[in-house]
Amino acid sequence: MAGKSPVTADEEQRKALQALAHSRNRGEADRARAILLTLSGWTSPRIAEAFGVREDAVPVA
Repeated sequence: MAGKSPVTADEEQRKALQALAHSRNRGEADRARAILLTLSGWTSPRIAEAFGVREDAVPVA
């Protein structure tokens, strides 16, 4: 999916995501990291490549 993601987060939400990115639950941590990357401007294909998964497995677009 091309274009800018509609996902947004304020500073408090970003801090919460950063904390979750260090979770012992790998799925939870990966989702938080993917959202943080999206907020940084990464696209779904780029995130999928970084995580070694298919694009449709990326939880954000």
